[in-house]
Amino acid sequence: MDIYLVGNDIELDNEKVARLFDINATTRDRLKETIERANKPDTKSKELLDIIEVKIQEAYEEGKSDGKTRRS
Repeated sequence: MDIYLVGNDIELDNEKVARLFDINATTRDRLKETIERANKPDTKSKELLDIIEVKIQEAYEEGKSDGKTRRS
């Protein structure tokens, strides 16, 4: 799910959900930067997923080498 600031509209997955009124340029820029950071994947989460993927692969390889994998 992504959130965007388009003009003065806030969109959630390309659907307008809110409109900004009476907001100064500085606050709008700060909000836009915050939204852009929110849309970027969290580095720590990606690192954790990478570790999990490696562990799954290692477990698979270990099971395969022990003859524990099933064949149809």
